[in-house]
Amino acid sequence: MNRIHRKSRRGGVAVEFAMTAPLLFIILFGALKLGYANMVWNVAEAAAFEGAREGIVPGATASEVEVAFNNLLGISNI
Repeated sequence: MNRIHRKSRRGGVAVEFAMTAPLLFIILFGALKLGYANMVWNVAEAAAFEGAREGIVPGATASEVEVAFNNLLGISNI
């Protein structure tokens, strides 16, 4: 009886994997995308901070602020 029962359950694991794998991959790739979005948010915040620091120096120009901002974004390839 045990042998017959095993034979009938042969493809069950493959079907269960086929049903759960897409959900697992969606969660995995979603977590990766959220991590990337968090990194971009933090880099943009740091770049704005550096641009503001450059801008408060007496005699600073807008182009100097923009260069400081773009330098930090360029390091992170954003």
